[in-house]
Amino acid sequence: MISSSTGIWFVLSHSRLLLIVSSQRIKSTLRRLLSISTCIFWMMDSVVLQVFTLYSRTILTFILEILILILVDSCFEFQMFFNCKYAAFALPIRAFTSASDPPCSSMMLPRYVKLFTSSKFSPSSVI
Repeated sequence: MISSSTGIWFVLSHSRLLLIVSSQRIKSTLRRLLSISTCIFWMMDSVVLQVFTLYSRTILTFILEILILILVDSCFEFQMFFNCKYAAFALPIRAFTSASDPPCSSMMLPRYVKLFTSSKFSPSSVI
């Protein structure tokens, strides 16, 4: 027979286990959504590179920066602030497009990239 103290411990342990499982499920769902948005970003990026290679570099720059903002915003939305590997997606494209930027074409992007790659980050600084 199970004593009452053992039964209570089992119930508490069981409920903690369920909480841990549900927390892990939420994390895996968020990771899956982030990876889906990243895949969509790269597919759109490849389409843009194929379609707009014949057009001016300014149009290509503008579209790539919009795609970078979508990726970075999705990372903020899923609270992946502190992980710099997602910023690595945006930085090479940003470096590629910065050579032909007009002076005021992308005022928000450097702020996003700076906040995204910083080690200390508070969500209130985005607003």
